[in-house]
Amino acid sequence: MVVAALLLAVVVIPTFFLIIISFWRYADYDMTPALTLSNYARLIEDDTYFSLLLQSVAVSAAAATAATALGGASAYAILRLPQPVRMPVLIALAAPFLVGEVLRLVGLRGLLDPASAFAAAIHSWGYTYPSWLMFSDQATALGIVQSWVTVPVILCYASLSNTLGRYEAIAASLGARPGHIISRILLPLNLPAVAASFVVVLIAGFTSALPADALGGARGANLPVAIGTVIKDTANWPFGAVLCLLLLLASAASAFTLLRLVGRWAR
Repeated sequence: MVVAALLLAVVVIPTFFLIIISFWRYADYDMTPALTLSNYARLIEDDTYFSLLLQSVAVSAAAATAATALGGASAYAILRLPQPVRMPVLIALAAPFLVGEVLRLVGLRGLLDPASAFAAAIHSWGYTYPSWLMFSDQATALGIVQSWVTVPVILCYASLSNTLGRYEAIAASLGARPGHIISRILLPLNLPAVAASFVVVLIAGFTSALPADALGGARGANLPVAIGTVIKDTANWPFGAVLCLLLLLASAASAFTLLRLVGRWAR
């Protein structure tokens, strides 16, 4: 009952109101309760928002792949450390993420800015500063990785801690190489944690406006940034609701598809 009430309050009711508002009429910064399909017609006629959605998913998929690989490798490396050292190292890695995402993204932008000390150091070493480090899709992906990499670290650490010691020792005693142990034993056994990490980072990445807004600039805009622009600049809440529903459907479809694929592969 508690879970049902939580889902009702957090998911069902807000979505219900989004659906209602999406049919309202908008004109001259004013919305009127009505029953019109004009907002949906605008979405179909203008492919800009579908392009932004595809761009958001592609960038987030790349970031999710990098974050999951980095998080899994970090978890594996931590578990190779002596027992008394593991938890302090894990806490040290997770501690920076207790700071708000905005502060971390501002710090990352300060580091990557073409006018930063980091850029000046690159120039002093005789190298050209990579232009894609700021105001690009690559910068947005880097911001997503920085914002969410702690999730794969924790999930993979918790999963690997139950399988690493026993199965690795058994496989090694039978002559298996380290690469085969990771790819054929540890990865399949910990696939649910890897898949969950990828899905969380993917959905968090393409449904959040902060990394794209802080680091992507005009070239790295995504659908959440467009939604914020529609609502803030024109107060067009009905069309904003349509875009939010599009984002909701895309995130639900992505999670469902990926988890079904993982479930089939695991069987």
